[in-house]
Amino acid sequence: MLPVSLWLGHSFLAARLEVIQNRGISFGVNLPMTKIFLAIFLAILLGQVVKSFKWSIYLVFIGGLVNFTDRLLVGFVRDYFKVIFFYNNLADWVIFVGVTLYIFGFFYGKNRHSL
Repeated sequence: MLPVSLWLGHSFLAARLEVIQNRGISFGVNLPMTKIFLAIFLAILLGQVVKSFKWSIYLVFIGGLVNFTDRLLVGFVRDYFKVIFFYNNLADWVIFVGVTLYIFGFFYGKNRHSL
């Protein structure tokens, strides 16, 4: 349910805010075969989520899935929040929270495998 809710929230914000078309990956970096690279990366993350559920990896997977869905349905990722000099979106923030939780748990967690 979270992936659908996040994508709906992302679509709601994209419909109401100025959208910047991001045809690349993070920070607009454009790599050849971006869709194939992202699909492989999401498959690896899904394997990690299924293997041993961790909220941090789950959040990264869900954020990536929302952006990947955007790329497949719209042809690009819709970014609409401007932070300093780059644009991002709700899914990017979910990915950021997941990565932050993972790093925090890795360095400071009592049980490094709980996140």
